[in-house]
Amino acid sequence: MSMRLPILSALLLVAATQGALAQSQAALQLVDRVIQVREGDDTEIQLVRTNDLSGAQTVTVNVSISSTATLNEDYTIDLDGGVVTFDDGDVSEYFTLSAEDDGDLEGTEYVTLTLGTASGGANVGKSDSIRVEILDAQNADTDLDFVDPLSIRIREGENTNINVRRSGEGSGDVRVDVTSVGVTAVDGVDYESIRETLDFEDGDETRNVRLEANNDDELEGNEFLDVFLESAEPDDRAAIGQLTVEVLIEDDEPGQPGEFELKNLGDNEVSEDAGSVRFEVNRLNGDTGPVTVDYGTVDGVGDDGAKAGSHYVASTGRLLFEDGQTTRSFEVPIIDDDEPGPQKRPFEVVITNPTLLSTLEPGSNKVTIRILENDGVTDGGGDSDCLGWCCFVATAAYGSYLDPHVEVLRDFRDRHLQRYSAGRAFTAWYYRNSPPLAAYIAERPAARWLARAALTPVVYTVAYPGVTASVLALSALLLLRRRRRKSVGG
Repeated sequence: MSMRLPILSALLLVAATQGALAQSQAALQLVDRVIQVREGDDTEIQLVRTNDLSGAQTVTVNVSISSTATLNEDYTIDLDGGVVTFDDGDVSEYFTLSAEDDGDLEGTEYVTLTLGTASGGANVGKSDSIRVEILDAQNADTDLDFVDPLSIRIREGENTNINVRRSGEGSGDVRVDVTSVGVTAVDGVDYESIRETLDFEDGDETRNVRLEANNDDELEGNEFLDVFLESAEPDDRAAIGQLTVEVLIEDDEPGQPGEFELKNLGDNEVSEDAGSVRFEVNRLNGDTGPVTVDYGTVDGVGDDGAKAGSHYVASTGRLLFEDGQTTRSFEVPIIDDDEPGPQKRPFEVVITNPTLLSTLEPGSNKVTIRILENDGVTDGGGDSDCLGWCCFVATAAYGSYLDPHVEVLRDFRDRHLQRYSAGRAFTAWYYRNSPPLAAYIAERPAARWLARAALTPVVYTVAYPGVTASVLALSALLLLRRRRRKSVGG
């Protein structure tokens, strides 16, 4: 072991240095490893391009034959020719998968998508596959699920129980198969294969299988496998819910290169005038040898998502961790656009493509940042019908944002408040702080009456400023004359 570590460190140094020098070569990869979508809904499959954003590049998307869901029956993919195209400057792209509701009771099904050939001088990174789990819209009498969370850890040489739960109102005996599938761990080598059928008699709530991780005395870094539920029976009243559990086997040999986590050093919600957001990448559970990891930004999906070049600056790079180095950082600049928009615009920052034996810590590879609007808030998608201080309290008081009183306030906002920075700042502040008050008013008739009583004079002042000024002047004059008469009479 002592002879092997210096040799390994030398190899790590050469490989990591070569990787760091390959900054000009883009890596195309998937953002997520597993996502879920319910029948009848859509989901976006996101890809990220790291290191080099210049030029146009493409990558093909393939459907694995091992999938249990069937293309054009259980789901459809909106992707011309099965090819994702990154134009010059693009840091992220996505395509849509639509899960079809076929009306059949079939439990959770899945499709595995993999990245194939990349063009334009790009490589496919390590994150080259994703499993999309399609949740059944039909309810079974009996559901069979894992009790464990979606991801668990076990050290080499140890074992653990993986528990399966029966729930629902169904009675009678049911059964389900449990199978292990290696991802980077080798089935039957790094762990003992699982191929079992769990029989639940009527009244049984929980059964389990035993997972044993082998200790092979080899330095190989952390490895992964999935444990699946399959073939719930009888299929007319039993169905699978949570389909898989991801298992990380921790390598216990000395000289570990470590695993990476991404952390935001501030709040996950930042004003658009914040300047930038700073991130830290930490190397945990080992720091031997030089290794690299990529980072990149991913646009938010839809009209309300933050877009590179409009709301933040597309950022990507490759971080080199020298031997013993455990922390690196980077920044993503935020763009202050001086335009009204949705209250929050989300985008993601991810780390991906760790080199050599290093890995990503499960659940710690991405952070969602929400950019808070400070120039006046729309109700989404750029629609200005419900902007700022007319949108919550006035709507709650009058019952509809189409009410004429609300329209008066909305017009005042557009013509006056939005023209000045102080007015825009007030609008943004009110939007952030008024929803709790509006919710309270909307649920209580007495509060709605009091709010209308308070707002109605404001509405008429805004709608008829000349009349209001004349009334106030006349009232002041009458009050002054009355005081003079009292003074003379006294």
